[in-house]
Amino acid sequence: MEHLSTEALAHLVDEAPRPEEAEHLAACRTCASELDALRAQTRALASLPEIRPPLGDWEVLEARLRSEGLVEDPLRQRLAAVGRDIQPHLLQREHGILGDRLAVARGHAR
Repeated sequence: MEHLSTEALAHLVDEAPRPEEAEHLAACRTCASELDALRAQTRALASLPEIRPPLGDWEVLEARLRSEGLVEDPLRQRLAAVGRDIQPHLLQREHGILGDRLAVARGHAR
């Protein structure tokens, strides 16, 4: 008898088993025990209190996350998206130095 996969058992934590899964769980103590353990773990995790950062510390945390490249600046994201859609030489002609900087950043130095 082949055991249920970890993914199948994880799905059964919150979902009703299909008939073939229910039949397997009734016959296989190993899979039934594993499912019981996963359900107990899920209940224990759900009972933990919500962890929130202290008020006023977001600016320090955000700066650190940005410096580590884990949080992207929304303005930088928008400019990058615009840069993908607009040819650097057109930006340079229309917007002078901004276009030059974008062209250099994209490897299109003139």
